[in-house]
Amino acid sequence: MMIFFVFILIVLILAVQRRVVQNSLNDIKENYWPEEKVVNPEERTDIILSISNFGKKDLSFVKTEIYFPRQIQVETQELKVTRDIELGGRKIAHTASIRRRSELRFRIPVSFPDRGRYVLPHPILFGGDFLGITETRREFSQYREVVVAPPECRISELTRILGSFLGDYSVRRFLFEDPILTIGYHEYTGCEPMRQIDWKQSAKSGCWMVKEYDHTVEPAVAVLLNMDSPEGEEEKELSFSIARSVCSVLEKSRIKYEFCTNAEQAGKIQTAGSVGDGLGQYHFLRVLECLGRGMSTVRMSCDCLLKQIFAENENERGLIVITPGNELEESQVFLHYRAVLGQNILVLCAKQFL
Repeated sequence: MMIFFVFILIVLILAVQRRVVQNSLNDIKENYWPEEKVVNPEERTDIILSISNFGKKDLSFVKTEIYFPRQIQVETQELKVTRDIELGGRKIAHTASIRRRSELRFRIPVSFPDRGRYVLPHPILFGGDFLGITETRREFSQYREVVVAPPECRISELTRILGSFLGDYSVRRFLFEDPILTIGYHEYTGCEPMRQIDWKQSAKSGCWMVKEYDHTVEPAVAVLLNMDSPEGEEEKELSFSIARSVCSVLEKSRIKYEFCTNAEQAGKIQTAGSVGDGLGQYHFLRVLECLGRGMSTVRMSCDCLLKQIFAENENERGLIVITPGNELEESQVFLHYRAVLGQNILVLCAKQFL
């Protein structure tokens, strides 16, 4: 009788064990993300792992594991569980129990050494049985990445050249028509665009009348980063840093600017590497993302990029061109536009600063 009772008990335990293993992760929702999507080189940010239990029962055992390649630096001194892996990588594991209707979050502090786009590895979630014998596993399905912007360029000569250009350019601020401030009307001469015709005033006067706008003073520049160059990686990397420093100075000076580059954008379905006119932290982060994703391969030639910029902007807009070498001096398109813009164009050659 005792043997039969033990047998029944073992069968029940194994049945419960099997059911628990099969359903251990059914009520678990996992997610992970970087705290900051755009960071600076060597800047610490946290990778956050979230585990939520939507079930009606507590789970005595859940575990997460994530393997970081050696390109991603992990601040291991702040972690309870770390383990070195071959090839210089590192596996980070967290084990815990989770109550019903609750969430667990684990933070993994990391940093990235160089500019570029880093795809984060997928963590693995483990669920266990109440005997601690068997584990079931599932990979996190989300796709996450971090973009590392280039460092600022700390060259005093660059600061002097840029400050001199922006100071002179501010004095030569161009005027443009502000369609909000209408100060009067004058007779249509045939030179004005049809959209400026005011039909009510035309009906009153018996002839075509057009609106006359007030003029507002506002500086604006276009920042162009060219990667269509035979120069090496050192000059190209410095060009990315120069572009960041230029945009940072424009932000501090409150000068509205747009940014455009012909560098291929890593990981982007749309290859356009441009950010429209604007100012502010969000605008600057978009520029930093373009600079971080930028590669040494190009999506269009320098001449095509110049033509695109001038097709979209007036000739009075200031232009700052950052390029690795002296290739612009051989471009007839650039020489033409430099003659048109005169003093409103500045060329920053990375090779000259090395």
